[in-house]
Amino acid sequence: PLARSTPTLPTRAQQDVGKDTPKNKNTFCNINRIYLHLPKYNDMLNAYFPVLLLLSIALVIAVSFVQLAKWLGPSRPTRIKHSAYESGMDPVGTARDRFSVKFYMVAMLFILFDVEVVFMYPWAVQYKQLGIYAFAEMVTFIAILFVGYIYLFKKGGFEWE
Repeated sequence: PLARSTPTLPTRAQQDVGKDTPKNKNTFCNINRIYLHLPKYNDMLNAYFPVLLLLSIALVIAVSFVQLAKWLGPSRPTRIKHSAYESGMDPVGTARDRFSVKFYMVAMLFILFDVEVVFMYPWAVQYKQLGIYAFAEMVTFIAILFVGYIYLFKKGGFEWE
């Protein structure tokens, strides 16, 4: 007896040949009539392609200009040009000196209150539209920062010697 061959169903790639419906428009790309199925986030990647292209061009131009300046620019190194510059004065001491803890406390104070203002400004601009919940969140935020303020006050962070 002759064996009956069962008909094979066409594959997805064979079904999509020649179709350019909105459903299939961005789910595959045509490379020499071979269809590659891409993930559904292809639209998002296509939206960021101009940004990536711009960043790539900017990086190439920046690196090119730096290298051209290094290759084509005059190079006359001297001992004075390679010395450290401190407001026109000769450097005193080494670069390995330790800083006082007060220096870091002042830096922390600056960061603490600078971040506070950065978060408060957009909130203040949209205060009327945000409602009572946003007001309660801002009061909580200020209370947490106030705890840090009290801690620094007790540790003597505001005293300058």
